[in-house]
Amino acid sequence: MVRVDLTATGLIACNLEEANLEGANLTRASLPWGNLTGANLSKTKLHLTDLREARLIQANLEGASLQDTSLTGTILQEANLLGVTNVSIDLLAKAKTLYLAQLDQELKDQLVKDHPNLFEKPHT
Repeated sequence: MVRVDLTATGLIACNLEEANLEGANLTRASLPWGNLTGANLSKTKLHLTDLREARLIQANLEGASLQDTSLTGTILQEANLLGVTNVSIDLLAKAKTLYLAQLDQELKDQLVKDHPNLFEKPHT
């Protein structure tokens, strides 16, 4: 599904584990409570995308654009967030966890300083 256009698609509680969505357009897509564990979302356009409480464990979001994406309660454990664009500290601070996530150093330093709890090992 490389470069697929899923604009405004409703995928509530979907299972996209290990899906290859590299370069896809997920603008305004609704994926709350979805399972995207191990998914390849590199270079994906995630503008106004609803990822509330979604599982993105070990997901690859390298180079993805996260403009106005909802990350409230999102699990980004071990996710690759290197080179993400259109992202802010406030946006990432809404995630449930960033434990072992890969982040650009400047972004990580600020998050560790302001929100150290995001980097603690999640309770299982």
